[in-house]
Amino acid sequence: MATEEKPEIGATADANGIKTNYLEAGQGDAVIPVHGSGPGVTAYSNWRLVIPALAEYFRVLAPDMVGFGYTERPEGIRYGVQTWADQVIGLMDTLGVPRAHLIGNSFGGAIGLRIATQHPDRVGKLVLMGSMGVSFPITEGLDRVWGYEPSLPHRALIIHGREDKVIPVQTSLRLMELIDNGDLAVYSHCGHWSMIERNRDFNRAVHEFLTD
Repeated sequence: MATEEKPEIGATADANGIKTNYLEAGQGDAVIPVHGSGPGVTAYSNWRLVIPALAEYFRVLAPDMVGFGYTERPEGIRYGVQTWADQVIGLMDTLGVPRAHLIGNSFGGAIGLRIATQHPDRVGKLVLMGSMGVSFPITEGLDRVWGYEPSLPHRALIIHGREDKVIPVQTSLRLMELIDNGDLAVYSHCGHWSMIERNRDFNRAVHEFLTD
């Protein structure tokens, strides 16, 4: 559990060879929220308003992905979607979690998609919020990292802020087309971080989706 002095620091576990800082709260089926990218991003900064609500019904495990927060940065590590996806699976293995719901914010959505396509048996339901994962007009190099088209057999909830200036809402429209069991919620007067800007609506939608 996080401390009052440093709420962003929780427990440490080996995740595919990476000493990973993660926040844990609640009991029940596991939910793993995967944070987005950006300077100073941590699991706590992304999910501090979501974890308490989810922890009323689920066991929440929110890791700092390698390269961010208080997780170690091993020398020579290759950063990329596969590394981060393997880190999440490694954390699940270490903590004895056979299956979990995934919530991915922005670049965390691309990680969730990678896990769901490679390990569908390890994923319950998938929530994608302002998610990367399909091609959109960006630099060629970034598109090579993030742009792919998933084919997923299980249920997904896609959430996007209508005024998102970071990831265009068209990416979520495309994800909805690609994911047969994907539902889309678009929030008005909301930018990239709907879990903060529309926190009450976000928490309600995620809870109803995961418990349905």
